[in-house]
Amino acid sequence: GILDEPAWKEASAEKVTLADALRKEEPYGQYFKEQVRLELLERFGHDRLYEGGLRVYTTINLDMQKAAESEVEKSLKVIEARRRSGRKPDVRKASAPSPPIDDEVLQASLVALDVDTGAVRALVGGRDFGATKFNRVVQARRQPGSAFKPFIYAAALDAGYTPASLIERLDEPIETLQGDWVPEDGHSTEPALTMRTALKISSNRAAVRMLEEVGIQNAVTYAERMGVGLMPSVPSLALGSGEVTLQTMTAAYGIFASGGVRREPFLIRRVEDPDGTVLYQAATNEVRVISPQSAFLMTSMLSDVINNGTAWKARQLGFKLPAAGKTGTTNDYHDAWFVGYTPTLVTGVWVGFDQPQTILPGGYAADLAVPLWATFMRSATHRDKPEAFPVPTGLTTVQVCRLSGKRPADGCGHVLVENDDGSSDVRSVIYNEYFVRGTEPKDTCPFHVGRSIFGRVAGWMGSAPTVAASSSSADSPTAPVDTVSDENEREPDAQAEKAEPEKKKRGFWGRVFGGRDKNERKPPK
Repeated sequence: GILDEPAWKEASAEKVTLADALRKEEPYGQYFKEQVRLELLERFGHDRLYEGGLRVYTTINLDMQKAAESEVEKSLKVIEARRRSGRKPDVRKASAPSPPIDDEVLQASLVALDVDTGAVRALVGGRDFGATKFNRVVQARRQPGSAFKPFIYAAALDAGYTPASLIERLDEPIETLQGDWVPEDGHSTEPALTMRTALKISSNRAAVRMLEEVGIQNAVTYAERMGVGLMPSVPSLALGSGEVTLQTMTAAYGIFASGGVRREPFLIRRVEDPDGTVLYQAATNEVRVISPQSAFLMTSMLSDVINNGTAWKARQLGFKLPAAGKTGTTNDYHDAWFVGYTPTLVTGVWVGFDQPQTILPGGYAADLAVPLWATFMRSATHRDKPEAFPVPTGLTTVQVCRLSGKRPADGCGHVLVENDDGSSDVRSVIYNEYFVRGTEPKDTCPFHVGRSIFGRVAGWMGSAPTVAASSSSADSPTAPVDTVSDENEREPDAQAEKAEPEKKKRGFWGRVFGGRDKNERKPPK
């Protein structure tokens, strides 16, 4: 009696269509949603999940998720084009589909976390969910290479070291069960480096020596506290010989971004039953792992990697916000990592094959992982204001000499060094360094007491391009920059295209000061 007969006949003749949004395959977020499904299945069981009418609220940011998937696919096409041609193609011309070269498919993964909460905003576990549901963000365990080094130095900072602490005896071998070992190190042959310089040029010898001074077992315990898992108790741990997941690495870098607090990543905010009763609510899980001062000092030392170190391409590609991070390339170029963060978002990316093989000869993370990170972050943070990392209480800045880490002597402001082109310049090696109050150096630099030492220092230390601008404020440290990320990695622009003449490798002072010599390409403005 509700409808009249003509309306009933019309409705009866209509074709029935099923609008099943629950089973509809959306073109985005499939790895994210599969991870949510697995967690729901574990928490509620099969029957409740599939028949209970649950309402699930997740942490996904759709704009970030779509940008992440788009940039992963674009980056993989660019790398595959390079694998075919043996040279670097123009990124803007890499829009056409490019099938894999070998039977093995090149993969990439990306995860972005909210710094303040640990909420997962975007997650890409691979290039094609339809081809494989294996989630490379949470399931794949790979060696991180030099991306692991910040954890060693963070442990040292919490143990009382400073960015200006001199790491000595770098030319002496490390005792191991297999005999004396001197790590390969193409970055510097100096017998001593400050911690800041050692991290920025990614000295393998300094990282292993720092591990020895901190203590291997202490570092293993520390890494576990940081959330990256149980690491092997061996000297090569400092070079990233342990295996980690992308999610644990990214969350661990989030500790630096959040002022020393670890927040567990999560994808599900809340679950309700059909009546609106809350069945599950994500709890805030915060643990202080390192001091706010140590976290900020690490950020200070890592920020120049993006400003003009191995990750300078992030700036070239238009990413402008204050940020910090570290590259990592494993042996034989099997894995390329970059994990970096702003004050609000920490993102990690990985590129490689499921069955490890060389991605590209000379395929450093600076060229393979950094562009993916930068283009995603440029999109994900385009509404963010340029907010500086907050400086915690208890820190002070003091002028020190880059070479010794001590208070400047009269000669530290006028050091004669030889440039790569054979010319000589007088350079200042004084900069402002951050210290926890009470740890400032009291002694004066012994290297630059008088001008008679200049020639010896110049010959010992190498050449010196221009001084890099400060990475945060006018009185903050003018830090050395990072030009390598592991025992093989060098700066990205040292890998010239075949059509270009061979370029001269940048000297030690070029890496310390952050400038680029006359033979090097400069990033476009």
